[in-house]
Amino acid sequence: MSEDYETLLTVLDNLMDGLIIIDKEMNVLLFNQSAADLFGVGSIHDVSGVNVFDFVHPEDRERAERIALKDMFEEDLQEINEFRAITADGREI
Repeated sequence: MSEDYETLLTVLDNLMDGLIIIDKEMNVLLFNQSAADLFGVGSIHDVSGVNVFDFVHPEDRERAERIALKDMFEEDLQEINEFRAITADGREI
């Protein structure tokens, strides 16, 4: 890895806010440490490749998927959506 990439990963991993970066199939590419702490994930590497909707409450999942699909094609996103989430140990957040 390049030094610039390593620096970027260090910055992202030290953010106070949880950050999850996903690919177009909604699979996790990066889960920073704050997100790992929030979701109770032991290691940020444990979630690489996991579908992000696995962290959405089952009752909110269909709506979240529908909104995410619609948002992929929006150029100027203006709405904020909230969904319940599930931690690694099953707690609702």
